[in-house]
Amino acid sequence: MEAQLVAQFRRSQPHIAMTSFVTASGKRADLYYTTDSDVVVVEAKSLTTHGKVREAVAQLLDYAASTPEPATRLMALFPERPTRTASS
Repeated sequence: MEAQLVAQFRRSQPHIAMTSFVTASGKRADLYYTTDSDVVVVEAKSLTTHGKVREAVAQLLDYAASTPEPATRLMALFPERPTRTASS
């Protein structure tokens, strides 16, 4: 499911060259790209549970410390919008 979210997002932004990177600890960000104004790190999750939202935020913060250029935007992809009261 996460790979599908990443592929769908890539197709929706055909004018942006997207790649990935690996941190010093061997973790791979799902997507990484730069625009004229932003350096963006993207993490995809297959579920919208509270735990998965927290996991995405934690991973994005970890990846942001290792980006090839300083990150200006962190983005998470989910199959649907998480609710405010999502369960774990």
